[in-house]
Amino acid sequence: MLEAFVDSFPNAEDFKYLLNFPRFGELTAKGETWRFNKHGIGLRFIRQGPKPKIVIEMHDNFGNSAYVDEWRFCEYLDSVSIEYVRDDITLYMEEHCCAE
Repeated sequence: MLEAFVDSFPNAEDFKYLLNFPRFGELTAKGETWRFNKHGIGLRFIRQGPKPKIVIEMHDNFGNSAYVDEWRFCEYLDSVSIEYVRDDITLYMEEHCCAE
């Protein structure tokens, strides 16, 4: 997602504070339409089509596309209506991921 964003908005270069990032917009990634909005020092991408709606949240580690933290993972699960127990997610992340 970040690669498609950078391709669409090449002047957005401040990956620490996102100061020169657009506040909102739309882009295409792999043939899918996504809308995004900037919030604080994060970006929220929402797939518009094809359905179902999916949410991808980026709020840190912009330079590491493989980075997944518990909050990002839960945002994604919520967006695709997958039920989960937060403690199970915490345990899984501690055992299998590099998130802090």
